[in-house]
Amino acid sequence: MRTAAATTDLVSGVILPGIDHSVSKLSSAGGMTGQQLIVRGRPDFVSRDTKPDVDFLVCPTGEMYVPLQWACNSFNESLFDGKLPPLMLTLRGKGKQSAAYYVPAAFETRDHAHQAAEIALNPAMFTWPQQAILALLLHQIVHHWQHVEGDASRPTYHNRQWAEKMVALGLQPTSTGTVGGKTTGQAMDQFPIAGGLFERVCAELIDQGFDLVWRDILGAAGGASKPPRKKPAAVIWVCPQCSDQAKAARSVRLGCMGCGIPLVLVEPE
Repeated sequence: MRTAAATTDLVSGVILPGIDHSVSKLSSAGGMTGQQLIVRGRPDFVSRDTKPDVDFLVCPTGEMYVPLQWACNSFNESLFDGKLPPLMLTLRGKGKQSAAYYVPAAFETRDHAHQAAEIALNPAMFTWPQQAILALLLHQIVHHWQHVEGDASRPTYHNRQWAEKMVALGLQPTSTGTVGGKTTGQAMDQFPIAGGLFERVCAELIDQGFDLVWRDILGAAGGASKPPRKKPAAVIWVCPQCSDQAKAARSVRLGCMGCGIPLVLVEPE
């Protein structure tokens, strides 16, 4: 199978690399920027600021994914000469167990003609500063670069080639999250190198309007990514022969060991 090529714009499902092709291609009107957002029921983009009198609903999905795709395209264009193939950005994660991960060839088209790698970001981390989120995204893009053009090690391992590329792009890998940590290993963090390429590209993105306005409030609070299930209320089960009782959920089925018959549910009055 061959990797999907960037041949059209996001309207058709594939986005071209580069800032100019990330958001503006979504509208035939042209002149759009990263600050303008998809709205429900409209084929184009409108700005919250420029149309304050229009009653519309902003699409949360668009506001979440368009800035991420825009950043991904900008990194590809600015740091990798636009040579990296398109990939699939997803939001996955549970609590704070994993900030992000990369999987090569994680998706394919229904006709099996194309495959795409995946970068999964945990939206619980979107409470971080914008620069930290972009550093996390670039961390995963370097994995993508290494799989396409470099020599990747076993899954989730960060080898010397990956570490050297991170440093060249302006991110310092560290096993501790601070200065002095190991630069290779299984679980790695990163921080910007002062005056490096990442700082410059990141500042340009933020100046041009990059912003993740939505946060995962369940995951960010340390809870599960799904609402907790309500514990079923206990009810009384009784043996119709000896009158022994047991308290259990309504959905269970119980039996009396002494009498050898099933217990019956006592409905509350």
